[in-house]
Amino acid sequence: IHIFARNESFSLGSFRGSTAGLDVNYSDNNNVEQFLGELFEASPRSVTLPDFEDKMIPFLAAIVEWTTIIHTTALPTQVDWCATLRQSGINPSNQFNLCNIADAHLIFFLPQNVSVTPFVTWSLQMLSFLLNRCNRKGGYYYATIRDTIIKAVSSIPLICKTILLINSDRDLERIT
Repeated sequence: IHIFARNESFSLGSFRGSTAGLDVNYSDNNNVEQFLGELFEASPRSVTLPDFEDKMIPFLAAIVEWTTIIHTTALPTQVDWCATLRQSGINPSNQFNLCNIADAHLIFFLPQNVSVTPFVTWSLQMLSFLLNRCNRKGGYYYATIRDTIIKAVSSIPLICKTILLINSDRDLERIT
């Protein structure tokens, strides 16, 4: 499933190929979901197994890369984040000192003109498809798979903030 999840051609609706002498056309998202469904049926736990290289479950790498790019490409420079905290009514000398967090500046930075790539949209849609499949299957086994996917996605730093900053209503509708 990791190889499938990293194949950007699927997200662009342009995958054509030949498998075992049969022509395969995954230009329709329904066909892609059908294929993912077959992979999932053959090995449900495979969607919870982290990749050897990046230690992420399938479909997560593109989303992590996207949120990182959104929050690091247009960062303001030379900002006194402790002063920003004080202006926000937060005392940096409190027990939980945000000034000592390496990425504290990301909490206050609001990127402009946030858009989502087709590959990230597709990755989110495939994760949603897998969650729906787990919900339909029911039972403890599929609930643990669902919970693993949810924990993995919700552990992406700034994911909620990034999604809320997407400018395009059309993009938001496609991923929610």
